[in-house]
Amino acid sequence: MYRISLRLLSAFVLLLSLSQLTTACVQRYTYMQVFYYGSKTVVGPILRFSPAFKGKAEIEMVPDEYTKMLSPIAFFSASSGTTTTTVTTSEGTFVDGQLQTAAQLEQQHKQEAAEHKAQMASITAMMNRHVAATTQQLSDALNSTAEEGWEVTQMASLENGGLVYLLRKKK
Repeated sequence: MYRISLRLLSAFVLLLSLSQLTTACVQRYTYMQVFYYGSKTVVGPILRFSPAFKGKAEIEMVPDEYTKMLSPIAFFSASSGTTTTTVTTSEGTFVDGQLQTAAQLEQQHKQEAAEHKAQMASITAMMNRHVAATTQQLSDALNSTAEEGWEVTQMASLENGGLVYLLRKKK
């Protein structure tokens, strides 16, 4: 009886010490989330930290020509420019009150097509610069967190093209 109780006590002490050892080996972490709202963001922050990182809870997009073009204020503001009036009758086609020949009309259509193509190329270049700038801000934020010892453990995408990063850091 004495031996059985001694063995049970020894086994209990061994299990207790092993449980303490495994608890000591388990790492403790602090977690943080980084919300990236995507390059489609025009107004407001493009990144949010939860909890705040280095005293910052969010990072605003520096307004660029693309965000200025798409901002609601610019969208509803009056635009400036010139327009032409084209009227076609049985006598011919008149542009701003002047009768146009077929060659003049063809030249005008070519010029309008070239202007439209140049405008689309300009907008595409603006969008590319905007996407590159937002991507760079995300990369800079993640690199900054990595320098402080944070590591990305999970990433999930949002419906609007945004991302959520789960980061952790040893306590």
